[in-house]
Amino acid sequence: MGAAANSLDYILDTVPAVHLLQSYLQLLNVDGKLIIVGVAPTPLQFDAADLILVTISPV
Repeated sequence: MGAAANSLDYILDTVPAVHLLQSYLQLLNVDGKLIIVGVAPTPLQFDAADLILVTISPV
């Protein structure tokens, strides 16, 4: 996925289970959007610094 880094304007996440987001966040462009519509049984967790340092917005 290294070649695809910073290549997406948005990611539409429809996975209704707990899963790691870190590897996907690096694919987003600056000001990219992470759109989460799948409802996981427990809250999703990720490092907020991954969002802040590149200004990615969770929607």
